[in-house]
Amino acid sequence: MSTKAVCHVVVDIELQDVARGGTAATTTNCCAVCVEPLEWVAIGPCGHRCVCARCIVQVRFVSEDRRCHVCGAPCPLVVVVKGHCINGADILAELPSSPSMITRQGRVDNFWFNVDTAAYFADEQQFKVARIACVKKSFYKPKEWWRSHRRDVCWKNESYVVESDNLSRVNMCCTVVC
Repeated sequence: MSTKAVCHVVVDIELQDVARGGTAATTTNCCAVCVEPLEWVAIGPCGHRCVCARCIVQVRFVSEDRRCHVCGAPCPLVVVVKGHCINGADILAELPSSPSMITRQGRVDNFWFNVDTAAYFADEQQFKVARIACVKKSFYKPKEWWRSHRRDVCWKNESYVVESDNLSRVNMCCTVVC
């Protein structure tokens, strides 16, 4: 029985075009984490746009990684805007970045600030989803435990896939009391 070695070569078409003197697109169309289309995108001070609004919680809150996924530059704050917005870094530069302002969660000018992800959100719904998804690991209890202890309330369950400390994917159910 013989075994054959298999080699995979990844070719970046945009980089080949740049090497030939062409111009490549300056933005990507999919998230660097989940590879889904970028409807809402997080943009840091460096201007790179590579992580979607859903993955920003996984990257910045769960993994506690506050660096750009393209250049590795520190991104203490990011702004989450619609995918077609091209001036996210300029918007971020105009928003408050002082320690007294970034410790308060909620509305700041026309944006909503989430303390756990250190992100400004242009959309209130995206902000609410991120806020619910940022459940502190030490306080997480399975929904069955909560139901067994509180039978007098109605429950609304929302499920998020997050990365746990041991790097395995887990479903985290956020239970909201109605």
